[in-house]
Amino acid sequence: MKTYRFLMIALVVAMATLSFLPAPAQNNRTYHKEKFQVVDTTAFYLYTQNKNVVPPGGKGMYRADLYFFSTTSDSPILPLTIENLKSAYPAHIAFHYALDAYFNSDKQLMAYDAYAKMYKLKYLFLQTLVSYNNSND
Repeated sequence: MKTYRFLMIALVVAMATLSFLPAPAQNNRTYHKEKFQVVDTTAFYLYTQNKNVVPPGGKGMYRADLYFFSTTSDSPILPLTIENLKSAYPAHIAFHYALDAYFNSDKQLMAYDAYAKMYKLKYLFLQTLVSYNNSND
């Protein structure tokens, strides 16, 4: 019996380590009765949600990861698009130009830089935030 209990504990620890268990509650946010998984919290919040999607032609359905953001932990969650980011930070013009220069489509916004270990979007935001703060001094 002790061996069985030990194996069960070891299995749960292994599953948690390998991410087979659901994310803890602090890694999720509920907004308008929908659950969003928090992906990143640096500077602003990035979320993901795996949902059924109907393609533009209307035939069939598939599962896809959709991406969202919010400016603070309790602000509205919006789809992650270039236009929504610009609207969320209207006075942050350097960020607007960086978005236009580095991203050709909304799908590129979740690009991850493995060397810097952060999302390129977050890096650009932080870099342009420095220039934004310096211009307001």
